[in-house]
Order: sequence, then structure tokens, then C-alpha cells
Amino acid sequence: MSAAKEIRGKIKSVQNTQKITRAMEKVAMSKMRKAQERMGQARPYAQKMMEVMQRVAAASSDFTHPLMAERPVKRVTYLLVTTDRGLCGGLNINIFRRVLTEMKRHREEGVEVQFALLGGKGLSYFRRIGGTVLASATGLGDKPTVSQMLGVINAVTEAYENGETDRVYLVSSEFVNTMTQQPAVVQLLPAKAPESETTTEAGFGWDYLYEPSAPELMDTVIQRYVESIVY
Repeated sequence: MSAAKEIRGKIKSVQNTQKITRAMEKVAMSKMRKAQERMGQARPYAQKMMEVMQRVAAASSDFTHPLMAERPVKRVTYLLVTTDRGLCGGLNINIFRRVLTEMKRHREEGVEVQFALLGGKGLSYFRRIGGTVLASATGLGDKPTVSQMLGVINAVTEAYENGETDRVYLVSSEFVNTMTQQPAVVQLLPAKAPESETTTEAGFGWDYLYEPSAPELMDTVIQRYVESIVY
């Protein structure tokens, strides 16, 4: 009898665990769906900022903004987007592996590497293995805002303007589907305006009237561009 009672107790325990797991799964699915919706809502703004930057850059073709200036690469900065907590499979590990591969290549070429970190896992990892951390932000939560990232973004852009770094790469997980998220490396600085032509239906080129001048506007436009890409 005692054996049967013990078995029934274990069955009950497993059933209770299943209920908890199902509840956690539903919460996680709800959070992911909302995150995907916010990502989709942010994309049109990022795309428009890219178009505006291209327009303003074309209007001031005789002027090169410091954040768009190319120079020989002696030091690079990787801006990593990681999670604050674990239990997310290989999401963080895949990012770290990709960055370590890039680090090895750069160091073989005599290029210094430093990091700007968004997320607690990235900060703890590079503190553990060693690495120059330019800036960091943690505790962004499920609904991060641009204001939470501004300290890291400003540190990176100022370092580039001051010549303290010669390339900035954004490293994050590219969402493919629920089960697949691939590490992606995108050049953030020097910023490159996409090449495109905008014409009217009649086939004539057109442009905006800028107030103040286009070079002056670039300071604001390119900063918003960088912020939107990171966000």
C-alpha cells in the first residue's frame, strides 16, 4: 500500500509541475508576442530615420559628419545586446562565441577591442574573462526604452567623435523564429547612409528646404539614427 501511495504522490507532483510549466509557457508566449509587436512598431521609425539621414547627407555632400568619417582601424568597439537573466538557451552563448571569434581576428591584426554592454549577462561575462568595458547598462526589463540606453549610446558616439575608437559594431540576436535566433553583427559607426534615389512621378529629383542648414541638422539626425538602430 505504501508503495502505491508513494507512486500516486509522485504522479500528483508531476501533474502540479505540468500545470505550473503550462502557465509559465503562456506568460512567456504573451511577453514574446508583445515584444514582437513593439519591434514591428519601431521599424517604420528606424526606416524613416535612415531615409532622412540619406536625404540630409546628400544635401551636404561637401561636408562629412564626424560620425560618418572613415579612418584607419586601430581600435574597435562592440556594442553587445544580451539578456539580464538566463534560461534562454544559447542566445547569449552564441553572441559571446561570435564576438570572441571577432576579437581573435582583430588582435591578430594588431587592433584593440573594447566593449559597450546592454544586459547583465554580457557585463558579468566580460568582467569574468577580462576585457575593456567602455560603458554598460543593465536591468532594462521586458519593455526597454531609448532613455535607458542613452548612456551607453552616447559613450560610444563620443568615443568615435574623439577618435578613441575607429569602428563600432552592434552585436545582437536576429530573430528568425521562436526556436531560432542567430547572432548578427552590424556596423554602427561610421554611419553609412543608404544609397537611393527619390524622384517625383514626373521623374524629376526633389529635396527639402532645410532650416537650419543640412550640416547643422546632421548632428541631430545621425544621433537619432544610431539610437533607432540600437533600439
